[in-house]
Amino acid sequence: MPIASLRMESTMARIGISVQKPVQEIQQPHADLQLRQRPAILQIRQDPGEITIDSSRARYSLGLRTPLQFSDDNAAFGKQQWLEAIARISQEGDQLRAIENPQDPIPEQAADRFGITPHTLADPALSRRRGGHWVSSWHYVDQYPKTRI
Repeated sequence: MPIASLRMESTMARIGISVQKPVQEIQQPHADLQLRQRPAILQIRQDPGEITIDSSRARYSLGLRTPLQFSDDNAAFGKQQWLEAIARISQEGDQLRAIENPQDPIPEQAADRFGITPHTLADPALSRRRGGHWVSSWHYVDQYPKTRI
């Protein structure tokens, strides 16, 4: 009986690849560039400027006063006169109250108030005595010199 057998035979095969260096050529036409741009439009918006000049102090120094400033000035002047009158009356009262002072302050106060100056006569014989007080002569002093027109 024959026995099955398997037989294999191989032959050497040679695969050959031959490669040549490839050459690559690329051609590109010159680029054509076309840019179009609209002209720029520049818009600037600004609110109109506003200037405020306060010339009230300059006008006041020139004597151009508003009615309110005029009344304020008059009120300040009146208050100053009132305070000066209170001071003068207080001073006169202090002079009248000072009984230790032998001089009579009433003629001096009257002279100050009416703008005259008392002059006691050098010779007491020329002075007159009234009611226990020596009456001195008075000399009027004009505060405003006379001018010719």
